[in-house]
Formats: sequence, C-alpha cells, structure tokens
Amino acid sequence: PGDTQWYDMAAHCVRNGGTVQKLQYTIDQNPWYPKAGSVIPLAHKGIKNLQTQTDSLRLLVVPGYGKSCFLLYEDDGTSRNYDTEYAFTTIEKQESDKVIKLVVSPRKGTYAGAPQTRTLSIVLEGWTTAPSKVTVNGKKVDCDCSQTEKAVSDKAVSVNLPQIKAGEKTRIAIFR
Repeated sequence: PGDTQWYDMAAHCVRNGGTVQKLQYTIDQNPWYPKAGSVIPLAHKGIKNLQTQTDSLRLLVVPGYGKSCFLLYEDDGTSRNYDTEYAFTTIEKQESDKVIKLVVSPRKGTYAGAPQTRTLSIVLEGWTTAPSKVTVNGKKVDCDCSQTEKAVSDKAVSVNLPQIKAGEKTRIAIFR
C-alpha cells in the first residue's frame, strides 16, 4: 500500500509503499517486510512445538515512529476449547527518537494453565548496542541484553526483563 512504510528485515531499512523497486538479496538473506513501527509476537527460544505452554512473552519491535497496537490471543494450545477458553492481551507501542514505550495490558480472559507471570523479552530490530536505560513501571531495572540469534535478525538486540504479572498493566520504556 502506498500510504504505508515497510521495514525491510534483510536490508534493515524502511521502504516506502506504493513504489516499484528492483531489490537484490543474497541466498542467505530472508527478505520480509513488516509494517514499520509494528510489534510482532515471537515464539520463545528453544520452541519445539506449539502445544507446550510457556510463560514467555517475546516481542519483536520493528523500527518506525508513532503508535501501534495489537491484541495477543492465547489459549492452552492442546484442547479444542479455543473458542470458549482463551485470553487476550493488548500491547501498545509508541516510538520517538529517544525512547520506545510499550504498555502490556492485563490479560483479559482465562484458559487452563494460564501462567500468572510472564518472562518478557523485547527484540529491538535495527539495534546493535544495548539500550542506555530500561524502566519498568517507572523504575530503572537491570536487564540482560544480548545480540539476537541470527534466525530472527542479524541486526537486533534482545532485552530480557524481569518477570511481570500477567494480570497487571506493565509500562516499559527503553532508552537509546
């Protein structure tokens, strides 16, 4: 679409929609184009199947200023109760030159085995160094930062945060 910007995950740059471009990639590159500024849920590290429940919430933050929002659907992963026993979590993002702000709203709904806490990991696409500061609910936190595995991106930093409560609103600020 012409009125949208897209992020080239292979070239690590924003591209304008509504254009025709001839792009070349190596055989090792995987070109895909999420909407600039979006937040995309990822499977946890070491996933072996989609039926194993986890408390892991892993989010890919795609570069792009402004606001974005999505609903994360969750269920037990094994039963056929996906239409009656499920939950949603709203995740909002706002980005500027200096800070990325994320709000993870309380989980709404429930399902068998829903974890009460979450292990939260934020993958910052396009970053090559750790953030200067990270806050959770206004308090500075020490977090584990590392280069993301190449399967996700060869130019991203993972910020692994302390556990959060799934039933409470959590505000995260990541400073450049």
